[in-house]
Amino acid sequence: MKHEAVEHAHAEGILGAIEEAMSNIDGWKEKLIATGCDDASVNLGKKTQCYGSS
Repeated sequence: MKHEAVEHAHAEGILGAIEEAMSNIDGWKEKLIATGCDDASVNLGKKTQCYGSS
């Protein structure tokens, strides 16, 4: 695992940074239990109306 800069402050940007940071760990998506973010609206998808979707 490593630190990665978030290129864009939206869900896809955050996910991209997580994927890059975890890229050297085999099967990390199947093993991941949770991630933590603050309550910024950009992290919750409130601006794009995508919260609550899977």
